[in-house]
Amino acid sequence: MVFSIAQLWRDFRLGLRNQWFMSAMVLVSIATGATCCASLVSILRGLQVQEEAIINSLGANVFAVSNAAVAKQSLLDTATVSALRTHLPELETSALRFDVIDANSTGEPLHIVQTDSGLASIQGWRMQRGRFFDPHDLTFSTRVVVVGSAFAEMSGWHPGDYLYISDLAYRIVGVIDSRDLQDQPSELGNLAFKPRTVFMPLSLDNHWSADITRNPDRVDTLIVRSKSTRASSLMAARVQRFLLGGKMLNEQLHWVTPTTLTKGIKKLRRVIGITLGSLATMLLALAATTLTASLTSSVRARFSEIGLRRSLGATRHAIAALFVMESLLISISGAALGITMTLLIGKFMTSQLGFLVEVDRHVVFIPLLIYFSMGVLASYWPAKFAANLSPALCLRQ
Repeated sequence: MVFSIAQLWRDFRLGLRNQWFMSAMVLVSIATGATCCASLVSILRGLQVQEEAIINSLGANVFAVSNAAVAKQSLLDTATVSALRTHLPELETSALRFDVIDANSTGEPLHIVQTDSGLASIQGWRMQRGRFFDPHDLTFSTRVVVVGSAFAEMSGWHPGDYLYISDLAYRIVGVIDSRDLQDQPSELGNLAFKPRTVFMPLSLDNHWSADITRNPDRVDTLIVRSKSTRASSLMAARVQRFLLGGKMLNEQLHWVTPTTLTKGIKKLRRVIGITLGSLATMLLALAATTLTASLTSSVRARFSEIGLRRSLGATRHAIAALFVMESLLISISGAALGITMTLLIGKFMTSQLGFLVEVDRHVVFIPLLIYFSMGVLASYWPAKFAANLSPALCLRQ
């Protein structure tokens, strides 16, 4: 076996010496195609990972609905949310109200989110210290707040300390692990909570706003999680029917579902898949054609060698295997070179340009498998042609 591999390597080097320029052109062609193929796989995998991260940031079987920016009337308020909970008890719901005020001490805006005790459970937040709101806080409108750990560390806060908003003191009862709040995609809108955010009970009066016309019972966003395993789209349809009550007012609502969140990424994946996929297919066809032509030329240039081998007892299969293995060595070498280039390009794009590409086993094995198959197919006709040559005819050339 060692002798066979050593002999094969000597035969391969002999073929390269006889047609080094053509072999180099084939290698470059295959490497270019493999680079395009591996880049396509890495980019699509990166977009898939980004899509999964966006869905996970919203939560499993979770969707949200809010009043649309162009809404002429609000369809969400605390009474509607209470009725929804009674009508659809299989759903976990949490109402949210958003406000932004100026913080006099730092000059940076402070984001206030009024909500209920269900938000932390629906979002799967981990409490680093303390607790989230409980029914007692909501029933008695207790002036308590919960903050993220990054905001707490920056301000030197601990559970039990007091935070002052418009000269009123609010006791900090809990600190959320900021890893659950950070790096949330912008597609979540208001649900992508800012670092300087405080959470307080929904039942508290809005004393920090000078706008007395604002509805104190308003709800800006309703976030919903299904307790069952039914698809969130089906549950969203039930909530939609309840909120609209048969009225054609769907344009008054803005829905945030896994489908709406990933719509842009899916479109981008289709565009990149068609564009790079077409280019990769053309480069694959070019590489296969070039390799077939190179092997055919190599057969014609080695007539005497083939005739001598057949005269010394080489079988047709041995002659065919010579060119098949030569084709595979060139194909795999070119694919490996292309994959290496893709890994370097992907590392640069991720570190310098911030473009997410996923480099995993798929980026390596898919191009290798494609170009291995291409090497076998491209060598079929040249190998068959060489195997069927007459030894006497070859020796007369």
